[in-house]
Amino acid sequence: MLLIGAFAGFTASTISFPLEMARKRLMVGALQGKCPPHMAGALAEVIREEGLLGLYRGWGASCLKVMPSSGITWMFYEAWKDILLLDRPHI
Repeated sequence: MLLIGAFAGFTASTISFPLEMARKRLMVGALQGKCPPHMAGALAEVIREEGLLGLYRGWGASCLKVMPSSGITWMFYEAWKDILLLDRPHI
């Protein structure tokens, strides 16, 4: 379960990381007064300035944080589900 949860976290991080980059670009832009108008504008700005690989800058560090967390969460969820369902009569 730990490995399955870690893989789920890896997959989710890989899919959603470009949106995380755009969100960060919107936040930094708002602080500096040059905010892109919307999420698509922020994504286009990252691609224009840094290329497609710019969407995944920092992805490795994010995976190092997300994978263990997701794995442990998944493992404990499944363990507690099994423990709690043992006491429940089957309907």
